[in-house]
Amino acid sequence: MVIQLPRPAITAVSGEQKSVISVTFKVLNYDNPSFAKWFEGGLTNLCYNAVDCHLKDRPDQIALVAVSTETNQEKAYTFKELHEEVNRMVAIYKANGIQKGDRVLICMPMIAEACFAMLACARIGAIHSVEFGGFASHSLASRIDDAKPKLIVTAEAGARGGKAVPYKPLLDEAITLTEYKPEKVLIVNRGLTDFTTIAGRDLDYATERQKNYSWQIDLLYL
Repeated sequence: MVIQLPRPAITAVSGEQKSVISVTFKVLNYDNPSFAKWFEGGLTNLCYNAVDCHLKDRPDQIALVAVSTETNQEKAYTFKELHEEVNRMVAIYKANGIQKGDRVLICMPMIAEACFAMLACARIGAIHSVEFGGFASHSLASRIDDAKPKLIVTAEAGARGGKAVPYKPLLDEAITLTEYKPEKVLIVNRGLTDFTTIAGRDLDYATERQKNYSWQIDLLYL
């Protein structure tokens, strides 16, 4: 069986024609019963499965609905819009040196940007580690040392029971406790609390998103 897949590349949105690669894979290798090997030589990308494969036939269908009962906000994203947001997140990753195999730690409330962050990792072959936003600093520190992320994606705060739950101070304290220090921290500012930033390390998501607004990042098949 031969399938056609887009070649990994970074291109500006300009109507530029993209080339393809041909991949041959074996559906089932049962040469050594009872050990089966499935799809030997095959490639996949979970971001393609979740987003890109729907763009041709239903780009304007709702793909994601982000609902916050704490902030009384709701926003829907079509497949086209989700694809655009994931590409912007990937462009931020790329601008900060994230490559295949690098770790990205995601410590966020349940907001749309958390989905963008995870899908962006899948798109370029980075490894994401999702951590519970309610961890105490020492618990988060041990997970940072374990994962050794090049980048941490977080929000300045979550919300619970009508009150803001600060994330950024806990993360800052956690990083002071770690042996391994992440290079960058990307912060989604939801406007729930005030927070301090560390020059040279902390990045504002809205600012970085605007810088990378028009880039389209092709898939990396693994």
